[in-house]
Amino acid sequence: MFNIKNTYKRIKHFDKVTRFRLINAFLVAIGMNLFWPIAMDLKGEYLAAWAISTFMILETLMVKTNRWVVNNFSLGVIYRTSAVFHLILLCTVSIYFWSPFVMILLSSVMSILEVTIFSAYSIKLNNYLTEHFPKDMNEFQIIRNSTWADGMLIGLSAVTLIVFIWSIKIGILFFLCFNLIFTFWLLWNWNFFKNIKEYDLK
Repeated sequence: MFNIKNTYKRIKHFDKVTRFRLINAFLVAIGMNLFWPIAMDLKGEYLAAWAISTFMILETLMVKTNRWVVNNFSLGVIYRTSAVFHLILLCTVSIYFWSPFVMILLSSVMSILEVTIFSAYSIKLNNYLTEHFPKDMNEFQIIRNSTWADGMLIGLSAVTLIVFIWSIKIGILFFLCFNLIFTFWLLWNWNFFKNIKEYDLK
C-alpha cells in the first residue's frame, strides 16, 4: 500500500529545509487524520448543518489572508506560530473529557486559525524551493503528495481500528499522545529556520 523506506530514500536527496518540511508533513498527516474522522462524527452530533457550513466558510475566507501573512512574517515566525497553534489544539481537544460540545466548538475555531497559518507556511516554503532549487520542484510535488498520502493512510487506518475496537475516547487519547510527541519535536526545532544561514529565509 505504501513504502515508507523507499520514500525516505528519495527525501534524503532534497536540501535540509525541504527534508524538514516533508518529514513534518508526514507527521501532520498522521496526527490530524487520527482526529478528523472523530471530529466529523462529533460535529454531526453536536452542531447543526448551518453551524458546520459557517465554520467552513470562515476557513475558506481565511485563506484570503495568505498574501498579508506571507508578506509580513518570516518563515521562522510562521513556523513557531504553527508550533504554538498545535500546542493550543492539543489543549483544546483535551477538553473533550470535560465537554465534547465545547471541545468541538473550540477545535472548529482552531481549524480556522490553522488554515491561515499552514497555508501561508506552505506558500513561503514553495517560494523558497522555487528560488533556490527550481529543478527540484517537480520531484518535490510528487514526493509531497506521496508522503501526505502515506501519512493519511496510517492515521486513518489507526483511528479506524482504535474506534472500532475500543471507543472515540481511546481514539482521542491516542491522538493526544501522538501529537504531544510531535509537538515536542516542533518545539525542539524551535529555531530551525533561524539556524539556516546559507539561504535568505524571509
